[in-house]
Amino acid sequence: MMVITLLPLEMLSGEVTPFESMPKPVQKLMQVAPTTHFVALAQAIVYGGADITIVWPRCIALFAIGSVFFGLALSRGFRVVRYLPLRSELPGYERYRWAGVAQASREETAGCASKLETA
Repeated sequence: MMVITLLPLEMLSGEVTPFESMPKPVQKLMQVAPTTHFVALAQAIVYGGADITIVWPRCIALFAIGSVFFGLALSRGFRVVRYLPLRSELPGYERYRWAGVAQASREETAGCASKLETA
């Protein structure tokens, strides 16, 4: 799945082919992709020794796109968690819960017995 997604993003980001040689609709579409802004940012720093005035708009664009994707992932995560069953609603929960209590009481009893024997 990653190859299907990342390969076109990398090829259309301007890393492999010049961004200006792409058709205008593809250029508009790729302005939403974070890879386009990252490639332009990296090329400006590596090839041109860019200062903060050139790098700043790309950093803002990356932050904005990342915030949107983070918000979408967070809302999806909350939706998924909202519909998960509670632990007490899982089948067989009572059996495991009481087994844990019985085990703890046996361990406490064994500890008390050993304390009585040493006294």
